[in-house]
Amino acid sequence: MSDHRQFVIGVDIGGTFTDTVIVDDAGQLFESKVLSTPRDFSRGFIDSIVEGASKVGISLAELLAQTILIKHGLTVASNAVVTRSGAQVGLITTKGHEDTIFIMRAIGRVAGLPIDKIKFMARTDKPYPLVPKNRVRGVTERVDYKGMVLIPIEEAEIEKVLLSLLGNGVDSIAVSLLWSFMNPAHERKICQIITKHESKLFVVVSSDVCPIIGEYERTATVVLDAYVGPILQSYLVPLQTRLKDIGYDGPLFVLVASGGVVPPETAISHGVGTVDAGPTAGVVGTSLLCESLGVRNAIATDVGGTTFKVGFVVDGVIPMAREAILGQYTVSFPMIDTVFIGTGGGSIAWVDPVTKTLHVGPQSAGADPGPACYGFGGGEPTVSDAELVLGYLNPDYFLGGKMKLNKKLAEEAITQKVGKAMGMDPVEGALAIHEIANASFSDLLRSAFFARGYDPTDYILFSYGGAGPLFGANLAADLGIRKVIVPFMATVHSAFGCAACDVVHIHEKSEFMTMPAKAESVNEIFAELERAALAQMEKEGFREVSLVRFIDMRYHFQEHLVATAAPAGTYTDETLRAICDTFEAKYEQLYGKGSAYREAGIDLVTFKVTSRATVYKPQMKKLDFYGEDPSVALKGTREVYWREARGWQRTSIYDAEKLRPGNQVEGPSIVESFGHTVVVPPGVLGAVDGHLNLILTIGG
Repeated sequence: MSDHRQFVIGVDIGGTFTDTVIVDDAGQLFESKVLSTPRDFSRGFIDSIVEGASKVGISLAELLAQTILIKHGLTVASNAVVTRSGAQVGLITTKGHEDTIFIMRAIGRVAGLPIDKIKFMARTDKPYPLVPKNRVRGVTERVDYKGMVLIPIEEAEIEKVLLSLLGNGVDSIAVSLLWSFMNPAHERKICQIITKHESKLFVVVSSDVCPIIGEYERTATVVLDAYVGPILQSYLVPLQTRLKDIGYDGPLFVLVASGGVVPPETAISHGVGTVDAGPTAGVVGTSLLCESLGVRNAIATDVGGTTFKVGFVVDGVIPMAREAILGQYTVSFPMIDTVFIGTGGGSIAWVDPVTKTLHVGPQSAGADPGPACYGFGGGEPTVSDAELVLGYLNPDYFLGGKMKLNKKLAEEAITQKVGKAMGMDPVEGALAIHEIANASFSDLLRSAFFARGYDPTDYILFSYGGAGPLFGANLAADLGIRKVIVPFMATVHSAFGCAACDVVHIHEKSEFMTMPAKAESVNEIFAELERAALAQMEKEGFREVSLVRFIDMRYHFQEHLVATAAPAGTYTDETLRAICDTFEAKYEQLYGKGSAYREAGIDLVTFKVTSRATVYKPQMKKLDFYGEDPSVALKGTREVYWREARGWQRTSIYDAEKLRPGNQVEGPSIVESFGHTVVVPPGVLGAVDGHLNLILTIGG
């Protein structure tokens, strides 16, 4: 093999593991997986690349010297929000609107909570504030809904407000003024005044971060941005220095929730985009596999250590969400449409002392101390402990044998924390934990499908993440899905998706128009957005850029918007009518046939342009097919508990590394890989495709 190969590295940091995928210019992929290091995530980042270099078979210095690009998915911002360990934020807003961030449109108590928590309102509360009331200042100014300045900004007042906030210990300031998305002049002036006096203070303004309608959502977004920006800065700047110190001189890109990567400077200034960006890499990786496999509709399911994450590919396109809920705050920032629950392989099983009912999650054992079976001192039973007791996991082959699992510790934890309270033996307790986790995953999938008007039977389920393939076949059967695809590198699929991400920016602008709108006005808005998009890409060094348009639309007097695809080119009145037809088709998909009502009038609200530059796309190598006989990969057998058989059954165990294209495995069987285990239940047929993905057909 040539010594002059070039590499692209994707590194994805999760709550439990840090995953790395290394791709060479011939399309060969190498994977590594190490425990995350929450006290210093950069250590796990470097450890995973060191491990990856050993998989490639070269030294770390050689790997980094031949690497042209590193793309990084991180959890630094998400962790700061969850643990409330972000910056000390001050908020400057229009006088009279200081409480917008606290009123939260009266939905803050329940925003983003699962239904089982919403049912008990007495147990709900608003989130701990990202900015307390004593660090919020109103200033005298006013811009009207057309962008006209009614009351100008006074510099002396801004200077006084700045001194007051500094006296309260702020190290970051968010600015969100009324109607600033129509005229950003006042926000920019405030930023200039602050920077003139405190050049090192972190300052963000809403007209830069999310220049769209929605006073609360815009304010929450810019506050969250100011909250995580300094944290990202303190992580990414030293990380770049550390990479240079160990021999890497190439660019580093950071994953954002829009499904792309951006330079570190953009990730810092628009840090809100990195919060909960983790699920997007897996969806991007799924989209790339869909392209190569000819799949149009897919649901991407990722069971990691702490969460179960779900995304979609619909008719070959990844849908976007206009709003997202982060830490119970509703934010307006372009994000891939994903949903998740706090249940994963490391989720802790616990019994409610009052109701005596068993629950799984959202608390997680994480990487330290981890599940009881890790032997690191954790005493709480987790989903992973249950899978080990039921025989799905091989105690001697976790992480390819690098780490041994202790079945006795798993049984003891289940007995002490579940069995005694529920009157169950370890196997019964493990089965109960498994079934509750599986039911939680199924419930999320059903609600995700039906809330979007999608039919599960039209979709193929992609199952990945360290724990995903343990559940994939059962989830598909629960929803009537006939086919499951387990990617060859399922355990590091998100890192693969990270390596595959393009550079993506989304520019948007809110401006109200009611149909029949003037085509000339729409053309002017899109021309302005596309100029800004191309200028930003050129500044970052990209000239080959694709542009895609969308318009957020609604019926007159409605609140909820529907993102509608819009064609390229110059618009005429006929073009706008065709866009309205597209809007109504999408509306009926979401709300039912016959729900469209054009007589109500149609509003165009927010115009968007997505710019995309491809920096590197892994080539999917297709291998020659062998026969159906998988016997060369047979490792042996062991007793496994199958819910379908309601008992233990001697089960064939296969080595995924030795399976070849065309090989077939019949359920019940287990396929073991370096970092994940595929459960093939009775009545399910598994077949290896030309890319070494395992295709499960439910019902044979």
